[in-house]
Amino acid sequence: MPLRHHLAARLGATLLAAAATAPAAALEAAAGPSGCRPADLVVVLDVGHTPEQSGSASATGRREYDLNLALAEAIAREAVAAGFTATQVMKTTGSGRPQLESRSRRAAEIGAGLFLSIHHDAVQDRYLKTWFANGATRRYSDLFAGHSLFVSELGARPAESFGFALRLGDRLQSIGMRPTRHHNEPIPGENRPFLDEARGIHRYDELIVLKTAAMPAVLFEAGVIVNRAEERRIVRPEFRRCVARAVAAALADWCPGDKPPEPLACRMPTPDGGALSEEPETGTGGTE
Repeated sequence: MPLRHHLAARLGATLLAAAATAPAAALEAAAGPSGCRPADLVVVLDVGHTPEQSGSASATGRREYDLNLALAEAIAREAVAAGFTATQVMKTTGSGRPQLESRSRRAAEIGAGLFLSIHHDAVQDRYLKTWFANGATRRYSDLFAGHSLFVSELGARPAESFGFALRLGDRLQSIGMRPTRHHNEPIPGENRPFLDEARGIHRYDELIVLKTAAMPAVLFEAGVIVNRAEERRIVRPEFRRCVARAVAAALADWCPGDKPPEPLACRMPTPDGGALSEEPETGTGGTE
């Protein structure tokens, strides 16, 4: 490993280790790339999962992949409007480990300066119950709700990854989102330590898309789609719009360019799906 990469990795390890006790100091230390210009930053929005392996199923049977794609496209629109004109949505096909390993490699080939993997969340099987929805028996759990952010110390740029996660966590809080804590439970399949509990940032070193990334990389779980109330909120256009604006604002915080970020204005829908609508709500059954 070249010396400068070794030193960067050591800095990232030190920063992540200190994050839980000094997040404010970490925020200052983990700035975006020096001299970053929004128009030059290639932001890759990685659509989690594939059409063949579509991830979790929601409480009413929606495919996670479809929700990931819809949110990634909404984020891309807001990012471009905010001046990040090189933003790209990256879709992947196939199954198994090869499609996972291909993501960070493809992002590097197009010169990505930030890799953000877009997902929606589920829970461990022990928490799932069954109900009948959209003509079939489905699985759900209303125990957990909220977003999560993940970074890996094994990636090439852990300090900058954590820096962007901090800024995104702040912007998500500003629109009324709160993190879920179930990934920190000391049970099989979870036990992901918090780096910043208030912002919902976890350390997850072995995530393939993060640990293989040559650029700053964060995985974003936008909400728990097996939670019935949360799913009703997640599928609303104003939820996607509000989250997308929060991501665009976080990009501007991390890579401010020549002007300070503008105030964030959005109207987050309520968890029960009521009020705050600017567009007709989509149907409550089937995939969007």
